[in-house]
Amino acid sequence: MRLPLLGFATFNYDAAGNRISKAVITGGNTVTTWYSRDASGNVMSVYVKNDATLNNNQLTQSEVHVYGSSPLGIWQPAINVENPIVPDVVIVPNAGNGYFNNFECGRKLFELSNHLGNVLVTVSDRKFGIEKSNRNKVDYYVADIKSASDYYPFGMQMPGRSYTVNSSFFRYGFNAQEKSNELNSDGNLYTAQFWEYDARIVRRWNLDPKPNISISPYATFENNPIWRSDILGDSSSPGFIGPKQIENQLKNVNGRNVVGTINSVYEKTGGDKLFNQQLGPQQLGTVTTGNSVPDLKNSPSGTEHNEYTNTTSALNVKPNITATNKGWINLIMGHFIKGTGPENWVFPVNGSVSEKMRDAYIVNGALSDWYNWHYLYGKEGDEFHSKSSYDLMAQIDDLGSNFSPFSISNFVGSADVYIKKIDNKTLLVRVENITSVTSGDFSKHLPWNDWPKSLVRDPNNFNPQPYTNISQTFQLTFDMQSIINKYNTLE
Repeated sequence: MRLPLLGFATFNYDAAGNRISKAVITGGNTVTTWYSRDASGNVMSVYVKNDATLNNNQLTQSEVHVYGSSPLGIWQPAINVENPIVPDVVIVPNAGNGYFNNFECGRKLFELSNHLGNVLVTVSDRKFGIEKSNRNKVDYYVADIKSASDYYPFGMQMPGRSYTVNSSFFRYGFNAQEKSNELNSDGNLYTAQFWEYDARIVRRWNLDPKPNISISPYATFENNPIWRSDILGDSSSPGFIGPKQIENQLKNVNGRNVVGTINSVYEKTGGDKLFNQQLGPQQLGTVTTGNSVPDLKNSPSGTEHNEYTNTTSALNVKPNITATNKGWINLIMGHFIKGTGPENWVFPVNGSVSEKMRDAYIVNGALSDWYNWHYLYGKEGDEFHSKSSYDLMAQIDDLGSNFSPFSISNFVGSADVYIKKIDNKTLLVRVENITSVTSGDFSKHLPWNDWPKSLVRDPNNFNPQPYTNISQTFQLTFDMQSIINKYNTLE
């Protein structure tokens, strides 16, 4: 590709459409950039060769990207990979040899973005002390602001409304996408997995891979950039929607305040006061990716159904995490209401939380069904599935067993139960529950009532998505002969 006033550029992409390298040729010099990505396509690190501003044109690790649940910023270490500097060895008293390294503040840039992902300000990890009282003491600190940008609705930068310190460079801008400054130096061209986007003319360069027949295949954000974002360049989705906005949409379902009921239960478990004291997801366990919850139904984003989640990742809770029934219900409902945290929770086999389901009404019912299916009728199969319901009699039974409405089994209510022989002596029972707006509506089964809409999280939207479905998987083992004896006796 010929560049205006510059020269040529070439871009290379992987099979999924992610950019993996680019080479910009100007004046006989080729500056090459390589992108290291994880399995999901997120940029983890960037390497540059022949950039005169970095280690005399030598191969340099120029960026390491920092993530939480969404992008947080970039560390710019400028590490010479081609001729690495070996750190000095120092003797540490009573500890042997160590290495001496300098830590330099100001190389980490954190992005401050709005509900659409637009990067408005970047600040470094450095702060400046301000003294105003003539006491030779710092009165307060100010942030080290590296850049600031203001955008028109479709992403074009406002003239005179941008600010950059010296040669400070941040790769991302409007819509959380990478700037294509090689093609246009004013920061108004952007690249993503499925498009090159020109914010000046409000059009993509290629046809929309997921066209909407009602609008042009070159249109973007469904012509509503204040409300929608398009992180990958293939389909737009709403930006951040707060709990209050969702409540306004769902609070009146045939005269029933569905989310009001959900919020009331949450407040009775301790509400935000308890939730803010709880452990975070990283302290609770580890996240696995892939088909992490195989029996749950994976759903496209935006599906309005109570039986779906995105099953490509799950939080595997550590076996040694303990809490009260009310504490677990508060934690799960808090993340459901706020639309944060893991979408799928998997509790360990016979762990402290799974054990709270051992005597649950739906588990006993499923085991009874398994006994009839397998032992009496001689049915064989890899796995037995029971769609266990939780009616008024079940709730009364649960209250009699737990002496409290705040039990895990009462919180779960109806669920899918899977029973499988793992050897000739042992049954593995898995209870898979989805918490949704639908499950919070206690009067939905009445014939004159409509079921409220339940929402599935959009995996391309990194903002909180309140009141969207989340799942929990509880796992227990049972002695098979004991179960057979139990139900044989009851006949």
